[in-house]
Amino acid sequence: ELKQAPRAWNAKITQELRRMVFATSKSENSSLFIRKGRLGPVSILLYVDDLVITGADLSEIDRVKVQLATSFDMKNLGYLH
Repeated sequence: ELKQAPRAWNAKITQELRRMVFATSKSENSSLFIRKGRLGPVSILLYVDDLVITGADLSEIDRVKVQLATSFDMKNLGYLH
């Protein structure tokens, strides 16, 4: 059962990101998702149960986080360093 949990979570987050019009990168594996924004792309890198969200449009990144928070229990761990 526990071995299936990460796979189930990955399937759920992938389904949600596709619903939000994110596409998987053509040059990477299925852990990189990209969506066009007004000021450039917003990219999400999925690593186990963490998401790295990046892009030039901070307001678009905030909208993505709000959308994801409606489906997932999330914590903002701050800037990546």
